[in-house]
Amino acid sequence: MLINEPKKIIIRIGVFVCLIILTITAKAEKAKAELNDIFTNKNISVDEFIFVLNSYVEIESNYILTNEKLVLEKLKETNLFVHHIDIYNLLANAFWYRNRKHKYQLYCSKADSILKKHPEYDFGKSSLMRLRGLYNNDNDKNKKDFSKSINFLDTALSLSIETQNKSLIARNYYSLGFIYWDNSMFSDAILNFKKSEEFYENLNAQYQIARIYNYYAIHGKNAGDLATSLDYYLRIERIYQSLYEEKRRAEILGKIGGIYADMGNFEDAMKMFNTSLSVLLELKAERMLPYAYERIGSLYLKMDNYSKAKYYFLKSIDLESKSGNKIRLNGLKINMIDIYINEKKYDKAIEILDESIRIYTKLSFTSGISTVYQRYAEIHYLQGNYKKAVETIKESIELALEVNNQLILQDAYLQLSKYYEKLGKYDLSLENYKLYKNYSDSVFNEENLLKVESLKTKFEIKEKEQEIEQLEAMAEIKNQQFQLTVLVLALLILIISMLYVYKRSREKTKHLKLLAIKNKELKDVTKKLEISNNFKSRLISNISHEIRTPLNIILGFTSTIDEKINPQSFKLALSEIQRSSDNLTRMIDSMLDISLLDSDKVKLKPEEFYSFELKKSVEQVIKHEFWKKNKTLSYNIACRDNFKIISDKNRIKQTLQQVIENSVKFTDDGKIEVDITSSRNSLSIKIKDTGIGIEEDKINQVFERFYKIENNKKLYRGAGLGLSISYEIIKLLNGKIEIDSEINKGTTFSISLPLKMEV
Repeated sequence: MLINEPKKIIIRIGVFVCLIILTITAKAEKAKAELNDIFTNKNISVDEFIFVLNSYVEIESNYILTNEKLVLEKLKETNLFVHHIDIYNLLANAFWYRNRKHKYQLYCSKADSILKKHPEYDFGKSSLMRLRGLYNNDNDKNKKDFSKSINFLDTALSLSIETQNKSLIARNYYSLGFIYWDNSMFSDAILNFKKSEEFYENLNAQYQIARIYNYYAIHGKNAGDLATSLDYYLRIERIYQSLYEEKRRAEILGKIGGIYADMGNFEDAMKMFNTSLSVLLELKAERMLPYAYERIGSLYLKMDNYSKAKYYFLKSIDLESKSGNKIRLNGLKINMIDIYINEKKYDKAIEILDESIRIYTKLSFTSGISTVYQRYAEIHYLQGNYKKAVETIKESIELALEVNNQLILQDAYLQLSKYYEKLGKYDLSLENYKLYKNYSDSVFNEENLLKVESLKTKFEIKEKEQEIEQLEAMAEIKNQQFQLTVLVLALLILIISMLYVYKRSREKTKHLKLLAIKNKELKDVTKKLEISNNFKSRLISNISHEIRTPLNIILGFTSTIDEKINPQSFKLALSEIQRSSDNLTRMIDSMLDISLLDSDKVKLKPEEFYSFELKKSVEQVIKHEFWKKNKTLSYNIACRDNFKIISDKNRIKQTLQQVIENSVKFTDDGKIEVDITSSRNSLSIKIKDTGIGIEEDKINQVFERFYKIENNKKLYRGAGLGLSISYEIIKLLNGKIEIDSEINKGTTFSISLPLKMEV
C-alpha cells in the first residue's frame, strides 16, 4: 500500500502542497523574469534575444505573444535576413502552440518571402518546413493532407541534419512522430519518437522527454502492457517533480492511479486520485479539475457504486460546461452512459452515443468510435435485440483491430461471447471467449503483475525519501524567510523614516517661501482657493480612503508575514498586496486620464478593426474581472456579423472595460450580457447586468466625477472616476452613452458610436 494510515495521508498532502506554494511560483517567475529581462534590456544582442525566446517558446508561448510588439521592435536593430527569418519563424511557432492559425500563417508567409530571396539559409528553411507540415495536419478533416505534412517534415528533417542542429533535428523527429500518431500509424510514430528522444537526451531537454514518454505510456496501455505504461508514467512523474511542474505532476499521478484501477487495485488508485485532486484544487487548476473528478467517478463505477459515480460525473460535466469546449464536454458525458443504462434510460444513453459518433468521426478517432460501438451493442443486448448486438460489436472489433487496441478487444470479445451464448450458438461463444482469455492473459499475466508491484514499491520508497527531503527543505526555507523578513522590515523602517524627515523638511521650506512671497496676494487668491478647496475636498474624501486602504493592507500583511511565517498565509498575503497595488495603479491611471481630458490633450488614433476582434477583447475583460473579483457569474457576448469599424480601438476598449468592471462590481448573482450590432453607419453596444440597479433620481449623477453608489449592505470601493472618464471619451468619439436601470433587477448601458470616425 502507498500509505496505510489516514494521518500520514494528510501529512503528505500538506507537505506536498506547502512545497508547491514555495517552489512552483519561483520556477514560473524565474522563466518570466528571464523573458522580461530580454524584453527590457536594450543592450542584449539579437542572437541572444532569439536564443532565449526559442528556449521558452513551447512552455511560455502565451507570455511571448503578449509581448509580440516588443519582439518585432527587436527587428529594427538588425538588417541581417537570418535574424528576420528566425524571429518570424519563432512567432509563427508560438501562434501555432496557441492555435491561432491566422497569425501563424501571417508570420510563415513573412519568413517564406525572405527565404525565397535567400534559399541558402537551411536552418530557417527547416524551421519553416516543420511549421508547414504541422499546419497541414492540423487542418479540419476535409482539408487535412497527411502526405503533404510528411513531405514538409521530411524536407525539414533533411535540412536540419545538414545544418547539424541537434535541437532542430529532435524537434523535427518529434513532429513526424506526432503526425504519424495523429493518423493512427503508431509503429511509425514510436520509431520517430525514439529518434527524437535520443537527441533530447543529449540536450538534457527533460520537458520534451516527458512528452515523448507520455506517448510511450499510452501506447503501452492500448497494447495491454500495463507494466510498461506504469513505468513510463513514473518516469514522467519524476521529471515533472524535478522541473516543479506541479500541475502536470498532479495529472500524471491521476494516470498512475488509472493503471492501478485497471489492475483492480482500487485502494491505491483512490489514494492517487485524491492526492491529484487535492493538488489541483490548491493550484486552482480549473481546466484539469473536471478530469480529476471524472477519474474518481470511473473508479466508483468499477466498484459498482453508481450513486457516487453519478455524483462525480455530474460534477465533472458541470465544471467543463463552463469552458464551452464541446469535444471535451462530450468526452465527459460518455461516462454517464453506464449510469443511464443502470437506470434503464436507454434513450439518453443513445443520445450521448450519437453525438460521440459525430465528433469522433470528424476527428478520425478510431479507438473512440470502436468504444462507442461497444456501448451501442450493449444497449441492443439489454433491449433483447441480440442479432443487432452481434453485428454492432463486430464493427467495434474490426475498428479495434485496425489500431491494435488490446484493452478494447479484450472487452469486445467477452461481449461477443455473451451475445452468441444468448443466441444458442455455443461453439462461436466458446471461440470468442478463448480470444478474450488470450487478450486478458496478455494483460494480467503473473509477470506483468509482479512488474507492476515492483514499480509500485519503488515509487513508495521514493515518496518516503521525498517526504524527508521536503520536511528538511521546509525547515531551511522557514529559516531563510525569517532572515529575509527581518531584513525587509529593517529596510522599510529606514525608508519610512527617511521619507518622513524629507517630507517635513520640504513642507517647512515650502511654507516659509509661500509666507514670504504670497503674503500680498492672499486677498486675490482667497476666492480661487475656495473653488479649489471645494474640488480638493471632494478629491481627498474619495481618494484618501482609496489610497489609505491598500497601503494599510500592504503594511498589515507585511506584519502578518513577520508574525506568522506560514507558506499558505505568505501566499495569501502576497496576493492581497498585489491586488492592492493594482488598485493604486488603476486609480493613478484614472487621474492621468482626467488630467488629459481637462487639458484637452487626449489624442485620438483612428484605425481599422473588426467587430469579432472587439468581441474577443470584451470576453477577455469579462473573464479577467471575474477572476480578479473572484466571481462565478455567467456571461453571454452576442456579435452576429464581423463588420468593419474605423475608430480609436484602444479608447473604445478602455470605455468598455470601465463599464464592464462597473457591471461586475455591482452584480453578485446572475449574469452579464453584451450585444454588439451595427445599423447603417452606427455601432451599437449594449452591456446588461443583473446587479443591484440604480435609483431613478440618481441615474443622471452616475457620470459625474467622484460620484459613488452607496449601499447600506455592502461597501463598494472605487474613486468614482471610471464612468465619468468613459462618458467624456464617448463624447470625444462623437458618440453617446445612456443608462436604463431598475433597483434590484439590473442596469443596461447603451453605447452608440459612428462606424467610421471623422478625422
